Amino acid sequence: MALLLIKWTKDLINNKYTLPIGKAEFIKYTQEEFDNLKFYKYGLYKCKITGDINPKLFYRNSNNIYTHLELRIAKEQKYIITIIDEDDNFMYYPKRIHNHILFKQYVDLLFPHKKKCFLIKRLLNILWGGLCEKNKIIKKVDSKECSILKDDDLEFQPTIDNEGNIISFSIIEEKKLFKYDSCKISPFITAYGRYEYYNLIKNHHELLIKTHTDGFIINMTDGEVKKHFDMGKGIGQLKIEEEYKKLEIINNNSIKSI
Repeated sequence: MALLLIKWTKDLINNKYTLPIGKAEFIKYTQEEFDNLKFYKYGLYKCKITGDINPKLFYRNSNNIYTHLELRIAKEQKYIITIIDEDDNFMYYPKRIHNHILFKQYVDLLFPHKKKCFLIKRLLNILWGGLCEKNKIIKKVDSKECSILKDDDLEFQPTIDNEGNIISFSIIEEKKLFKYDSCKISPFITAYGRYEYYNLIKNHHELLIKTHTDGFIINMTDGEVKKHFDMGKGIGQLKIEEEYKKLEIINNNSIKSI
């Protein structure tokens, strides 16, 4: 066996998924109504998910807001889903378009040149991030003026220098968190990635060492990986990026070959 770092290029240009473009309809479900649903309609649900949750397969949301796709995972894993008893605990999006209508032309233009320039990869990654950009302004401030950071209507994200002084910070206006109405696509793009990823690794989760946004480390041989996964350099395929004999996991974002 070997410890293999597998990278995965998400496929945002297929026609399997849709993204919301219209206004949401707000609906309230009782627990009984929710439990009797034959399927989860497209949208965002306010609910608590409990049980013997495997963090390699399921991402808990600190705000207890989940998409229909994440609820599919929770149901398949037999987790307990409790709808939160409050008004508008479900945001339903009846009007949607397929992913590829938004992204295919852009990706088709740039992806063939990905290896020619390091900026191309960055451009491929920032499109949907730009559509979902938060409404923030960068300010610089002297550490003596920190008293201005007490406005309850604003969210501050300071950048700290080595001496512990605030040298810059971003202000996010809570009354209008995002710049554009297209921000509504953000949780669904994230959920699509997680749902595809879940279906990739659910049958091999016992061999997983570590997971992260665009890949995972798994205890498999090269041959086994090629047998179980769709390997290649195309969009939606996986590739072996590195092999380790021994590995030290320092934290969630850092690993070290030993």
